[in-house]
Amino acid sequence: MRRHEIIEQLSSDLEAVRPLAAPWQGAALWGAAAWAIVLALTLATGPLRAGALSALGEHLRYTFEAFLGLALGAVAIHSALVLGVPGAARPFFRVAAVLALAAAWMGAFVYGLWHPAFPPSMLGKRAHCMVETYLFSLAPLLLGMIALRRRIALERAWAGALVGAASAAIPAVVMQIACMYDPLHILVYHFTPVAALALAGALAGVVALRRL
Repeated sequence: MRRHEIIEQLSSDLEAVRPLAAPWQGAALWGAAAWAIVLALTLATGPLRAGALSALGEHLRYTFEAFLGLALGAVAIHSALVLGVPGAARPFFRVAAVLALAAAWMGAFVYGLWHPAFPPSMLGKRAHCMVETYLFSLAPLLLGMIALRRRIALERAWAGALVGAASAAIPAVVMQIACMYDPLHILVYHFTPVAALALAGALAGVVALRRL
């Protein structure tokens, strides 16, 4: 059989497919959808804390705390999608970057136990903020797992864990402006779901993501 005949035979059953978006594009689309969902759910279940938005411009530490959460979510989802491209990156460096941001974010609140960004108060307290943080994370987690299923994540547990962390980071940041400001309260009720969703995402990655 001639070479061109072999090529024709091998390619006869192939179908054109749409190429996947680059990881940064996928992360941007996911972020836009996840933020829209979380903000809509947050506003549907109660108002933002009075003065919370203006406080972002008045207290640099408070703004920095929110920025660390934003950075964690963005880096985590981008890293997860990068891990969905075989051979694109080593998981250690991606996970290490996210862990460093998580440690910095948690450290900012631990420091705030003694030196808060501004005086803590019960203003804006949501009675079920931890439950809401978990629930508001579910839709972003599902979207992230769907995005990963279209790729081939060799490190399924790590990729899933990163999606879980990114999914919970968004409602955790939103709760900083929707719920009461108190570093201890934030650590226990807003930050804990980030770690829990990372573990849940790791399990979901092992179970749900396709294997080679």
